[in-house]
Amino acid sequence: MNASITTLSIGFLTLASSIAFARPPHAAHFDIDQDGQITRAEVESRAASKAQEVDADGDGLISLEELQADHARRQLERMQARLDEADSNGDGVVGQDEFSAQIVEHVFARDSNNDDVLNAADRGERGARRPRPGQR
Repeated sequence: MNASITTLSIGFLTLASSIAFARPPHAAHFDIDQDGQITRAEVESRAASKAQEVDADGDGLISLEELQADHARRQLERMQARLDEADSNGDGVVGQDEFSAQIVEHVFARDSNNDDVLNAADRGERGARRPRPGQR
């Protein structure tokens, strides 16, 4: 059972690494020496650090509970960051107007020609849509 969980965890870390490479802002996290290149050694170092971070009890194994706890912690951090970003008046709470304004800004961040309309012209040079899950 522990071998299965360890294998699952290694798979999760591998998936996290591949997701990071698909999103350039996250990929910079792996470039430890900040030379603009990501080496296998840098990824291995970050992956080992992440594994130690997730292994809360330090037994060298990553349990489902530890993986869930790490996921929940990261999810809470992301939600707090979103709320902080939406709190435009800095009062520590987010009103419905601030919340909806953040959604509008997020969606229209893709409006590359600033015409307040999202269409094919906003898809970039490739003009291709992102594949939907299961369509890759």
